[in-house]
Formats: sequence, C-alpha cells, structure tokens
Amino acid sequence: MTKISRSLWIGSFFLRISKRYEFRCIDEPLMISYYTEDSIGCQSNSYIKARKYILNKYYTDIAKVGKRLLSYHYHILAKRLFFNSNYGEARKYFLKSFTTNPKSIKSLISFMMSYIGIKPYKRMGSFWANLKNKWVNQ
Repeated sequence: MTKISRSLWIGSFFLRISKRYEFRCIDEPLMISYYTEDSIGCQSNSYIKARKYILNKYYTDIAKVGKRLLSYHYHILAKRLFFNSNYGEARKYFLKSFTTNPKSIKSLISFMMSYIGIKPYKRMGSFWANLKNKWVNQ
C-alpha cells in the first residue's frame, strides 16, 4: 500500500466510523506525531490529491454538517493549491469557499489577494495571525 493510499484509507476509515459512533474531545494528547519529508502532509501534490478525494467522496456528509465546514475545507484546499503555484485552481476553490459561505470574508480576501501574488498573500497571512494572537492573548 502506498503512502497516499494508506493515508486516504485512514482518513476514509475515520469518516466511515464517525457515521456510526460518536466522538468526544479529550483534553490531553494520546500521541505525538512528527512530520517527515516523505509524510503526506509535507508533499503538496499528495496532500492536494488526498484532500480532493476526501471532499469528493464525503461531500454530502461534510455538507450535512454545514456550509461553514464545507467552506473551510475548500479554503484549506485553495491555500495548498496557491502555495503549490496552482493559481487558477486555487482561485476556483477560494471562490467556491466564499460562495458556499458568504460570511467567510477570509475566503473573499484570499481570492482577491491571489491576483496580487504570493509574497503579499503571505504577508497578509502573517498580519492576520499576529492580529489573531493579540486578540486571543488579551
């Protein structure tokens, strides 16, 4: 089994069991995970392929939870596509994210910033992260 198929199988497995069983939040970590160069999270093309697969296969389940969650998944995919230099496809998913949840101003701003370029986009991301940290830490 390849790393991509194994990761897809694990993700798909948890989505399937979540249909039958309730999950609860645990305040302490049960494991520590490490990212390595060959992990799927570090390989953009593999990550994009896996996220598209999960979105396509479980679209109705994700959409049932709410448009906000679906919009979030579109936004995460769009960001990864953008940083992987797939600008056209990234814009498509940023727009999909915003049209799915018009309250997602972040997706609209990301869509517009994607036309300016990657450096200003990254600066905007740093600005939002700093602003968020200031609000959270107050």
